Amino acid sequence: MGDIFFQEFRYVSNGSERFNWLAGVDYFTSGNDDLIDLTLGDTFPNAQIRNTNLEQDSWAAFASMDYQLESTPLTFSLEARYAVDDIDGSLVLYRFSDLETPERDF
Repeated sequence: MGDIFFQEFRYVSNGSERFNWLAGVDYFTSGNDDLIDLTLGDTFPNAQIRNTNLEQDSWAAFASMDYQLESTPLTFSLEARYAVDDIDGSLVLYRFSDLETPERDF
């Protein structure tokens, strides 16, 4: 099974002015190793075993600003986000239909 970790930090204005803002960063990491056996014996020609490995790291920085115009219901907003994702993994698939079937004496 996999491990997951996520953390986010935010710094926010107090919200009492016409100009409000938010800034923050976040980090995410995940690792996963799975072995899935879909053989069900020799009865299905597409029976298979899958071995997967996935590693993912991600971080981001973000900001948001709002400005409410005086004497109007309009608010101007600006938001930005910069993210970096690093994903690495592998999949190994064994299909029994690709293997030679041994001869049987019944």
